[in-house]
Amino acid sequence: MKFKLFFLSFLALGCHADDNVTDPDICNVVKKVAYTVMEARQQKVPSQDLQQIANSLEDQKAKQLYQDLINSAYSAKVFRTSFFKRKAIEDFQTGWYEECLSRNKKIILEKAE
Repeated sequence: MKFKLFFLSFLALGCHADDNVTDPDICNVVKKVAYTVMEARQQKVPSQDLQQIANSLEDQKAKQLYQDLINSAYSAKVFRTSFFKRKAIEDFQTGWYEECLSRNKKIILEKAE
């Protein structure tokens, strides 16, 4: 599990730092990483494991995003049943994805002005 988290998070956040990635692609990356982080939370993976991944990221924006995801996920409740775990993961993922789309829309509108 730890390797899976490290690989997915590093790969996904590496894409976040790439200037050639389009805005919807960035939000898809955020969506995938949010899923992985909350899945780790629901499986009771220690936050220190995820913090080690965040600390290894060189891009400051990617590092900050990952730390925000960790802090947000680890402030949430861990559920006992698989149904509620899955729901928490999906809700977390959707929330971060929608927030990303909203922020990108604002940026696009500001650039158009």
